Amino acid sequence: MQKNGLVRLGVYTQDLDDKVKEEAKTLAKMKVMEMLDEALCERASLFDPEKDGMVDGKIKNCLKNLERLGFKLEDGEFKALKDKANQQMYSLIEAEKEKMKNSQGPETEKRIQQLNKLMGRLRQESDLNIKEDA
Repeated sequence: MQKNGLVRLGVYTQDLDDKVKEEAKTLAKMKVMEMLDEALCERASLFDPEKDGMVDGKIKNCLKNLERLGFKLEDGEFKALKDKANQQMYSLIEAEKEKMKNSQGPETEKRIQQLNKLMGRLRQESDLNIKEDA
């Protein structure tokens, strides 16, 4: 927004400027929170997130950007977001396993083993109280 143009038109006021800045800051927070949620979901989909530092880097960058915007996530809030992403991924994995129920073969068995491993990690990481599948 060009301040000089608005001043010439007689539209500019300090209140309007402050309001626009506050709205921009709010929209930026929303966008960064959306990016954080996507990064947490991406992390939840990984079999071994410790090996993929790129996703953790995305998460750290989002947290830094939130702090720059004056919005610090408490540990409990971050854990709740992470648990939510893990729960969503867990539900998706259960649905995928259900689809594979009638399939047979070595590829299917290997995929089911991988999914079980991922489900175990998600249960452990988020303390999901869900009965373990075999």
